[in-house]
Amino acid sequence: MASQSMKALGLLSGKKAIITGGAGGMGLSHARHLARLGADVAILDIDLEVAKRWDEPLDGPTVVDDIRSLGVDCIAVPVDLTSAAATDAAIEQVVSKWSAVDIVVNKAGGAVAPYDSSTATSTADENVHRIVNLNLISTINCCHAVAPYLRRPGASIINIGTVNADMEAPGAFELGPDGIRTNTLSPDYVKSARIVAQEKLRPGLTTDSLAWKIPMCRVGENQDISRVVEFLAGPLSGYVTGNNVRSIRFCHVAQPQALNRQTKLGFNRQGAMLNSPFIPRLVRKDKSSSCIDLQAVLIHNNERMGYVEVTVMHAIDQDNAVLKSVIVAFFA
Repeated sequence: MASQSMKALGLLSGKKAIITGGAGGMGLSHARHLARLGADVAILDIDLEVAKRWDEPLDGPTVVDDIRSLGVDCIAVPVDLTSAAATDAAIEQVVSKWSAVDIVVNKAGGAVAPYDSSTATSTADENVHRIVNLNLISTINCCHAVAPYLRRPGASIINIGTVNADMEAPGAFELGPDGIRTNTLSPDYVKSARIVAQEKLRPGLTTDSLAWKIPMCRVGENQDISRVVEFLAGPLSGYVTGNNVRSIRFCHVAQPQALNRQTKLGFNRQGAMLNSPFIPRLVRKDKSSSCIDLQAVLIHNNERMGYVEVTVMHAIDQDNAVLKSVIVAFFA
């Protein structure tokens, strides 16, 4: 839910927002979030019934009714965003009703290739084209179609990306002189209804089992990402453009002044493992302790390394009790 202060200010009252892929999942979360802040919402999606298919609860019989229940206007346009002509027509339909657009959230797409054939070396050509079309071409088509209606200060384009990509924010330099901010938001693994429903296709890999990789020790929810959309869509990010805002997986730093004791740890690459084939078991050099569970840190087991030394810094209180242990360096 949006913060009470933002709601009280009506942060986005009167604004017109387009959400691609907004009929379900994270896209629907973004649509609801902007609606709660006062924005009218247009949903562009190839399947306007997707929320029902993934058993996502709606406040009303349709996604339009759901958004309108928040006190704003909502329209939904079924469209194949991989088609430039169809995207142009959909944007024209929205603009013919609203005359202008203030916010565009490009969320359409996702991990659409079969899980067992979606690695860099195994993805079939047809899936490569499908991924590129649904994730990249749809965004390009929407930006091309909507840019003429955004050319005024205060407008915002938000491209929802992924930590698996490394693109920044296309269009930032081109549209910046007109006062248009363009940023990419790249979430990590998010616990959406679709992801949870598909967990049965990934034996042994669930959203909860991935929590050890995340500093917050939990998998993100849709609303966690929507709060960043709130920041990028509103005036607080008025001088933020050309960025890829990422959800960072791993903890690497601590306050050095708070750390005053250290332990040297090491592991042999033939040793036992913790929780994952990528997590070596860490054992003190003097063998006096079993292992330390470094839950938020991933250390790659490089086959060229026979031994890796890790420095773990301990923050201690007046009674010499360890308050916090963090990795600050590791090396061969």
